Formats: sequence, structure tokens, C-alpha cells
Amino acid sequence: MSPPPLPPPLEPAPAAAVRDRSKCDLEIILENGILRYYNAPIRKFLVAHCTAHGVEACRLTRTVLGSDRAGREGQGRPLGYLLAWLAVHEEYLDGYQHVREHAPPTLEQREVARAAAHDHPDLRFLMENAERPRRLEEGDEPAWVP
Repeated sequence: MSPPPLPPPLEPAPAAAVRDRSKCDLEIILENGILRYYNAPIRKFLVAHCTAHGVEACRLTRTVLGSDRAGREGQGRPLGYLLAWLAVHEEYLDGYQHVREHAPPTLEQREVARAAAHDHPDLRFLMENAERPRRLEEGDEPAWVP
């Protein structure tokens, strides 16, 4: 008696389905980029797209889920980081440098970016509803973010 035949292989998902930007829950058009929030059941994250270097070529992704692991205390509050990263786009010649060779924004740069975001209703919504809650020992902007 022979084993039953194997089922046919699964078809790979089309590229458009994997990278469908319309699935984001909130899109915010900023002066120097686009910020997209994805509120998936397992992964919740923000993607900053730099319009100076090309939306697809120049982007940075950070989670809004917190972590208790050592060295990841600031994880989950990326808004200041992403906004500060968008703000320094002029320091880089192209998207590759901006994404791969950027120096992490300083705490001061992140604090300035976060403070400015308080005046924008959609960014304020993200701070209050998407990012993890602020820990007791941290200021408005985490001292260090991964």
C-alpha cells in the first residue's frame, strides 16, 4: 500500500500582497516624509519613509511593542527617533547612506522632534495610543532606543 499523494505546493504570495501599503492603519504626510502605522495582531510598528531620497529606497521601521530585555529599555517608543531621523535627511547624499550609515539621533534631537509632534493631532494620537506607555523612570523621550 503506497502513502497518499502529497498536496500540491502552496503558491507564493504575489509581491503586491506582501508589500500592500494600503493596509496601514494610519498614514501621516509630513514635510520631510511619510509616517505609516501598522496595527497588526502580532506586529505593531511604524515605518518612516524619507521623501527626499525616495519613499521606497529610504525608509526605517521600528516597533511600538516594548521589551524587558537588557539594552532594549527604550523599545516601543520610536516616534522621536523616527521623526528626528527624517529631519536630518539633508546630511546624507542618498537613501542608502540615510538608512545604512546614519548616526542614531541624539537624545536632544529626539526630544525636539517629540516636542514638536505634540502639536500634530495624528502624531499625538500615535504617542497616546500606539506607542507603549512611558515607564516610571523615563522622561517623555526614552534615554536610549534600539
